[in-house]
Amino acid sequence: MTLGRFSMARFFPREKISRVHGVARRHGDRLILPLYHPAAALHQGSLRRVVEEDFKRLPDVLEQARKLAPATPAPAPAEGGASGSGGGGGGSSAESAASPQQLNLF
Repeated sequence: MTLGRFSMARFFPREKISRVHGVARRHGDRLILPLYHPAAALHQGSLRRVVEEDFKRLPDVLEQARKLAPATPAPAPAEGGASGSGGGGGGSSAESAASPQQLNLF
């Protein structure tokens, strides 16, 4: 799931969060559920019910995602991939393209 417009745009750059929130969509072999960021309900009270209803869909979307999951287990992460440098772990470009990349705030 993505929380907010910014993270949603990573997968669906031309979409508007107000149009696609709460609806799971395929992106390659992944199932992505764009959601409003919970803070949106604090800033705009009218979104509170919308945010709550979208979050209630999570169990169903997780079940859908499990059905899409490959039958073989995912490979173990490479040694040293969890370094605190934020540099990406030093793997090959093929590994980087196949593995999700953690976004870094700093």
